[in-house]
Amino acid sequence: MGSTGGSVRLLLVDDEQMVLTTVARMLASRGYEVCTATSGGQALALASDPKEEFDLVLADLTMPDMDGIELFERLEAVRPALPKLLSSGYPPTQAQMDKIQGFLQKPYRTQELFAAVAEALTVKTS
Repeated sequence: MGSTGGSVRLLLVDDEQMVLTTVARMLASRGYEVCTATSGGQALALASDPKEEFDLVLADLTMPDMDGIELFERLEAVRPALPKLLSSGYPPTQAQMDKIQGFLQKPYRTQELFAAVAEALTVKTS
């Protein structure tokens, strides 16, 4: 896989609409196809749909209905091989790190986002 997104499809989950829109645009500018969800429940419904294919899920840790870790735990049942990238303004615990392929500390720069996504995607292919 090259340095750009190509045909890679990402599921981006954040309850803050401004963050969701901004990060989706950043990823799309890199060539990724981005599907967004504003809640863990919405993301779980999308990922559970057999017609939907995703190469990576990037989710915020703190969301009102279901936090990012709970979302990832539930995704394990429907998409166990789906790489999971967690994002938060708070550092993750070791227990949380054990359930994810990568962590992106907010606030982050565009290049940090691209690097974290690329690294999490390599876990899937290796």
